[in-house]
Amino acid sequence: MLFKRQSIIIISLYVIGVLVFFLIAHTPFYLPCMFKTITGIPCPTCGLTRAFLYIYQLNIISAVKMNVLAVPLIVGIPIHLLCAFVDLIKGSNKMLSSFHYFIAKSWVIVTMLVLLSVSWLYNICNNI
Repeated sequence: MLFKRQSIIIISLYVIGVLVFFLIAHTPFYLPCMFKTITGIPCPTCGLTRAFLYIYQLNIISAVKMNVLAVPLIVGIPIHLLCAFVDLIKGSNKMLSSFHYFIAKSWVIVTMLVLLSVSWLYNICNNI
């Protein structure tokens, strides 16, 4: 039962995220970066919403220019969501556990930290 609850929570959060994304994509609604508002320095994830909007428009090059983190996220999010759906249907925790085990590997963490650092430097240099 705990596994089903975890899958339902993950799926619900993705649904909320998609709804917020479409709200941002199809209305003048805008969420400013609180880090940049307070410090004046762009955060590592600044430009990520715009990057997803570019991906939504199939403009991958502009998305990467906005934030390089969009690429691993656009690949990882559907895989994570699929794992949650499979576990919900099967009533197990096997897929999510495998996904989380993969994400916790040191080379994946180091790669994501390097991408995060590169993204932050790029954002600062280009004042995104």
